[in-house]
Amino acid sequence: MKKLVLLSLIALFSGVLSAQNAIPLNFEINKGINVQGYVIDFSVEKSAKLVSDAFQHLLEKVYGLKSNKSAKVKGFTNYVNQTFSPVSATPVSIYFNVAEEGKKADKVTRLYIVVFDGGENVLHPDLSPTFEPKIYDFLNKFPAALVDYANNLKLKETQNLLEKQKKDLDKLGKEKTKIEKQLSDNATDIYNKEKEIADAENEINRLQNLLKK
Repeated sequence: MKKLVLLSLIALFSGVLSAQNAIPLNFEINKGINVQGYVIDFSVEKSAKLVSDAFQHLLEKVYGLKSNKSAKVKGFTNYVNQTFSPVSATPVSIYFNVAEEGKKADKVTRLYIVVFDGGENVLHPDLSPTFEPKIYDFLNKFPAALVDYANNLKLKETQNLLEKQKKDLDKLGKEKTKIEKQLSDNATDIYNKEKEIADAENEINRLQNLLKK
């Protein structure tokens, strides 16, 4: 594997998200291959799935990247040799993974990120000063994007719940109408039955009176 030069990444604390600045960390990006990457830690209340989905949504839905398979980096979500407008007009390759790390007391949701120049080639040192500020600027906006993503999920969940409640209410309303009609029909049947009983009793009394004469 060619020597991979990492572009610095960072995220800021935003709102209820307890996100630390990106810090350098050596980690395994492929079996037996370690790189000095960057990690961003979030409160474990932000699940690995939420952070991963939000970052993937940002890359794919907002910036139009397409995930694909990499022959050199496995286990990460890969975007190989694609133009990423916030960073560069020339192709870059982005890799990220999210996992829950640490023991119970110190558990965090950790976002691992690596960005390489072009199709996993070495980033020319002269380009680094140009790329790095753009990478920082992009990553600084991610916590806010994560907040929006989480809020949108909650909004959709609430909207879905509201729709379900409306359907349940409509169903109960129809059941109420059905029961009320049944009660009305039963009341009519009861009235008719009581009248028939009263008529029968009156007829019995009339006949008994005739027999006494």
